[in-house]
Order: sequence, then C-alpha cells, then structure tokens
Amino acid sequence: MVTIKQLANKIRSLKKQVKRVEHQKKRLSSMKKKSPKKKSTKRRTSRRRR
Repeated sequence: MVTIKQLANKIRSLKKQVKRVEHQKKRLSSMKKKSPKKKSTKRRTSRRRR
C-alpha cells in the first residue's frame, strides 16, 4: 500500500523536477542566442566606463 504522504512527496518531487528542467531549457536557449565572447566584452566595456 502506498500512503497519501508518499504520493504527496512524489508529486512534490516531480513538480520540482519539472521546474528544474524548464529552467535548464531557458538557460540553454539564452546561451544559444548569445555567444559567450560577446558577454565578456560587454563586461569589460562596463568596467572601463566606470
């Protein structure tokens, strides 16, 4: 027999997993759009301006 507590725990963990996967997808898509080189140059210029 599976208790209600166990089911609730599984549901909670699955929800967390879904959130994590969505976050990964967003990060991957943003990485594809911007090349890492551009990011570093942007940082350098902002430091110079200051």
